[in-house]
Amino acid sequence: MCAHAVDKSPERSPFRQLDGDFMKTIVQPTKQPAETRQRLLDEAARVILDKGLAGLTLDAVAKAAGVSKGGLLHHFPSKQHLVDGLVVDLHEQFVERWKKLVDSDPIVPGRHTRAYLKLVTSERDDHASKLCNIIAVEDRQNHTMRDLWRNFLTSLLRTENTGGVDPVTLAIVQLATDGLWLADLEGFFAGDTNLHNQIVERLAQMTTQV
Repeated sequence: MCAHAVDKSPERSPFRQLDGDFMKTIVQPTKQPAETRQRLLDEAARVILDKGLAGLTLDAVAKAAGVSKGGLLHHFPSKQHLVDGLVVDLHEQFVERWKKLVDSDPIVPGRHTRAYLKLVTSERDDHASKLCNIIAVEDRQNHTMRDLWRNFLTSLLRTENTGGVDPVTLAIVQLATDGLWLADLEGFFAGDTNLHNQIVERLAQMTTQV
């Protein structure tokens, strides 16, 4: 998961602080203009949404971004580096939005978990969510995605202010949220959004039970 669904908004992400050490391990050249790198990622996202990962080529991305092949390779030495860079970009957007939801929740106990539940289950059809789904399905062994997701959940469990809410209950909600995402990805809720919404509502209630 890209830590799951994300949005293609210009905001940037939530777990920079929580998984900062891991982020440093991702190849991200810093000497080239940041806008060029972002333009390459944006074009890669468009290609994947249109043609899937199989249709993603460095030549197509470089041409669409107006960058030379050499310029692209300076930022992303391979197709896998490009995909990993996109995964990190999506993850950062997700975390930034997650943090905003946390900060806007007036009920402190369980709010980190509620924000996670809301973000994963309410943005199911936006472009970023679709991108994450495509990468999750077509590149199931993507270590960058798996590591970021694992680090996010581990950090979530550690940073949650339970405020009397059973921490095991919150962990169950977090893991159930991932199960919902996977079930949705496999089309389990096709034609039955009512069941999906009822499950989300029940999980949200669990985050406030003391």
